Amino acid sequence: MTFSYRMRWMLPVALLRLLLVSVIKNAGNHTYDSSHRLETYYDFIVVGSGSAGATLAARLSEVTGWRILLLEAGGEPPPESHVPALYPALLQGEADWNFVTTRQRHSLRGFTDRVSTPYGRGKVVGGSSTINFMMYLRGNRRDFDNWEAMGNPGWSYRDVLPYFIKSEDYRGTRHGATAAYHGFGGPLTVEDKHWYTPLLNGFLKAGQQLGYNVIDANGPEMIGDRSAFLSFVSADEVAVTKAGALCTRPRGSRVKVKGGALRLPTPSNKSREDARAPTPAQRNPALER
Repeated sequence: MTFSYRMRWMLPVALLRLLLVSVIKNAGNHTYDSSHRLETYYDFIVVGSGSAGATLAARLSEVTGWRILLLEAGGEPPPESHVPALYPALLQGEADWNFVTTRQRHSLRGFTDRVSTPYGRGKVVGGSSTINFMMYLRGNRRDFDNWEAMGNPGWSYRDVLPYFIKSEDYRGTRHGATAAYHGFGGPLTVEDKHWYTPLLNGFLKAGQQLGYNVIDANGPEMIGDRSAFLSFVSADEVAVTKAGALCTRPRGSRVKVKGGALRLPTPSNKSREDARAPTPAQRNPALER
């Protein structure tokens, strides 16, 4: 590919991006960082404002009297984050940790010599949910079961599944055994992808010919093919992809977001051994509702 050929398609794309950013620059205009009004004491410090951290902070804030500090290494979400089609512009930029994979033996077979490839992880308020094209996929059940086997009771897939179900407002197709794996009325809207390209249809058909089923990846089986689930939230709800929106809710004053936080502000005489996650027996009943 010559330089002149690249310029023929890169210039229109750049101009389109500039136009869209200029139109949406005020979309969701909200400053998430609360650094200017931090307090000297917090009941809980949550590290990371991604899907898990933002959800945890939101749940903790339901208990009256608790003050929560939500730390994030990155900064404010770029304007492009409001337009899913522009998500590729966020990768390998300031909103990305710019990780790359190591050279692979059993994957990346479409790459020359199976060299390392970029592995996008969000360094931004909202974490990876800000740069992941709205895709929704739960962790593999074997990872959770392995965590429990390593000495972490209460972290098996069986134990965490009810919370995944509780978080969902599922609007997709329910199929037999997969129905029990989805919930309704939660803060996170999840639905099926409604458009299928010829390439996607061909990929799914080829997979079936090779013996791979088209599955619900968040259901009982996690090995197979399917189009992505999409997740989104309405503007008046807690936006997991925009964690700082917690501050716009009535109880949001209990949550402060600190961006650009690259270390945990703990006393120098405390070691990491002093930090413990609560066991199931220590969990606050108010958070089990």
